[in-house]
Amino acid sequence: MKNFRPKVICYLTFLTLGIFGGSCVAEIVVSIPPHASLVEQLVGDRLPVHVMISPGKSLHTFDPSPSDLVKLSKAELVVVNGGVDAWIEDLVIASETQAPVITLLDKVDLPLVSTDHDDHDGDHDDHDGHDDHDGDHDDHDGHDDHDGDHDDHDGHDDHDGDHDDNDSHAGHNHFGPDPHFWLDPIVMIQIVDLLEQELIKVDPEWEEQYRLNATTLRNDLVILHEELSTALAEVAGQPFVAYHDAWGYFADRYDLKLMMSIEPFPGREPSLSYLKKALDSVRASGARAVFAEFQLDTRPVKIIAENAGVKLETLDPLGGFGDRQSYQDLMRYNAEMILRGLSN
Repeated sequence: MKNFRPKVICYLTFLTLGIFGGSCVAEIVVSIPPHASLVEQLVGDRLPVHVMISPGKSLHTFDPSPSDLVKLSKAELVVVNGGVDAWIEDLVIASETQAPVITLLDKVDLPLVSTDHDDHDGDHDDHDGHDDHDGDHDDHDGHDDHDGDHDDHDGHDDHDGDHDDNDSHAGHNHFGPDPHFWLDPIVMIQIVDLLEQELIKVDPEWEEQYRLNATTLRNDLVILHEELSTALAEVAGQPFVAYHDAWGYFADRYDLKLMMSIEPFPGREPSLSYLKKALDSVRASGARAVFAEFQLDTRPVKIIAENAGVKLETLDPLGGFGDRQSYQDLMRYNAEMILRGLSN
């Protein structure tokens, strides 16, 4: 196990005494804000955290800057979601970073997400608690194993046949498991475990504090899940129409009836024929609201909401700004918007 040696960008400053001083800072580079928030809560003031996706920007239109490459080259640890942030793979290679790169999607044990968005009733009886993650969290009483509760889900498939006129997801196809697992607080308990282990590897001197911080964070996520479960119980089973295919884990976790995703490939405006099909599907779904997202063009979903005569609310899958700086605040915000949209 290597000792913590800050790989740093050093800025030499000429001091008034005529000598040179150095300022050196090691950083942890994280691809998306939700994971960056967890890392920040684990490291405290120990290390700065650089998030690749700027607040308000979309994963699907990300354009890295030269400074991102520099930060990768000097990183002590690189944390990648996997699937939705494949662009970072080329950056990591180009940066020639010597830092460990952890791809969370490859390591997390995911619940299976239903592909049948028209018949979720009765599939979520065990979602009132947490899964047992490889036996590591026996104190998370009542959290059952999800294996077998949902049909296998290799990404979000064509919902109700409404996407026939779109050839592909234009870079947003998810071959393998749905990568939007960060929108499930129970899955994120596993992520805390993984981050804790990786931080101790690169900085063993602070092991005790990392373990203390990880315990606190796991408890916070348990409390968060319980809050969301209680709040969203009011709209359990309600039809849920999302803007794009990020909300499968969230919908299954909190017993929402995910009917469809309006935008099959974020970053490309849907055709008129597709909008017509989507509008017909929203009307047929009985949904009380459709949900836009801060990071994507809202015009198509506004058109559908107006013509379907349903409410329009705005979700945030990434956060990192405003009153959604922390992961916990982000998830509370999304639950509030869904509750407002789906309630009578």
